[in-house]
Amino acid sequence: MTLRYLVIGLMPLVFATAVSAHPAVSGRQSLENAATGALRLIHESGDNHATGKVNSIDQASHKVNISHKAIKSLGWPAMTMDFAVASSVDLSSIKPGTEVEFSIEKNKAGGFEIHSIKPVSTK
Repeated sequence: MTLRYLVIGLMPLVFATAVSAHPAVSGRQSLENAATGALRLIHESGDNHATGKVNSIDQASHKVNISHKAIKSLGWPAMTMDFAVASSVDLSSIKPGTEVEFSIEKNKAGGFEIHSIKPVSTK
């Protein structure tokens, strides 16, 4: 909840910076670019939830390969990709072929990393 207030508080600064950084672009276009950038900042800094199927797990490097559905919050289409997994995440209950729900966040290196993963419940 604190992150939400921080991001909302920073939005005017993000908008103003984006508008002033593009003087050759019309004011309306700059504002649209700023809004897009601010929304991307919000999505990249917070949890982005997704579902998919685990194809493989590399326990040694703590990575998983997942064919995931579209992640609308990031504008990503459905695709298959490798994800680093946070060291705090236990992968022992995840096996290849498992349908999972997971959340990703940007790490300090700028890449996306899984911060939670669990098998999809079959209710």
